[in-house]
Amino acid sequence: MIHFEKLPISFRLALRELRGGVTGFRVFLACLILGVGTIAAVGTLTNAVTVSLAKQGQLLLGGDIQVSIFQAEASEGEVAYFQSFGEVSESIRLRGMARSTKTNERTLVEVKAVDDLYPLYGNLELSPNKNQATIFTKTNGFWGVAVDPILLQRLKAEIGDFLQIGAIIFEIRSSILFEPDRGNEGFLWGPSVLMAKESIHETGLIQIGSLYRNVYKIRLPVEADINFFREDLKATFPKALGRVTDR
Repeated sequence: MIHFEKLPISFRLALRELRGGVTGFRVFLACLILGVGTIAAVGTLTNAVTVSLAKQGQLLLGGDIQVSIFQAEASEGEVAYFQSFGEVSESIRLRGMARSTKTNERTLVEVKAVDDLYPLYGNLELSPNKNQATIFTKTNGFWGVAVDPILLQRLKAEIGDFLQIGAIIFEIRSSILFEPDRGNEGFLWGPSVLMAKESIHETGLIQIGSLYRNVYKIRLPVEADINFFREDLKATFPKALGRVTDR
């Protein structure tokens, strides 16, 4: 037989509370149920976000691996190393002022100069929906650009007008309906302007002290090990300036 007086004080207090039944535990049980339900809901949401990112990571990043280098280009050795792992698309990103030659309106823009392989994943949707080479190539002495529709509104411009960025004049040939890797750009100070990578150097915007980034997106084979690439990159280029991001 258990003597009540010999029980630890915590057990004695608990037994006294139970004399009236479980009525006094209603609040406790309600809090317990609410807490377990909240934890389960958070776990479900976290799992859903993780699965979604795993499926859409390539599209959001624009590649399987991204190497971003500030105020510098990758060396020939680094580019050759990237290409040894997969297909590489290079772009240059910077901010600049755009001015409409027709209205003389001007505004800050986010310039992205892309190569022929852009985008590695997803589709760049333009209006008019022309071939990218047709949009960006140099024709009749003018390079072409595709711009965010917001830019057209701000500059009171339209397709076919001309836009000055830096030292040269561009022809506005299309508006951007969907830019697949825009969500990876972070905070943007102005509307997007897409142009050919070859044209950016003619603007005079890239010089000593300019704030620009060279971005290398890499499409790896399906069976490739991303973690191996990251570790091998650190070991091969321990002093590399690039920031590495994966899908």
